[in-house]
Amino acid sequence: MNTVVEGTGVTNQRSLEICMNYHEVLVDPIPSQVYGAQINLDCATRVKNFSNVRFHAGQSVELDPGFEVEKGAIFLGEIEPCSN
Repeated sequence: MNTVVEGTGVTNQRSLEICMNYHEVLVDPIPSQVYGAQINLDCATRVKNFSNVRFHAGQSVELDPGFEVEKGAIFLGEIEPCSN
């Protein structure tokens, strides 16, 4: 499940859960939120200090060269089902 927050600080905050088969997290640095995939989640970017990031996927979470969790950040990667 990916929690997408829209309008933070500008309008009302809404949450939308999105769950794809495959998810490649490309944004750098990675914003604090939950990222998920039915099968595989892949990432090669950074979790900056003071961020709170959770990755979960049904079969694999791949942390490729370039993936980094800075001191002071919270990161959790786990294998578990993702559902909308």
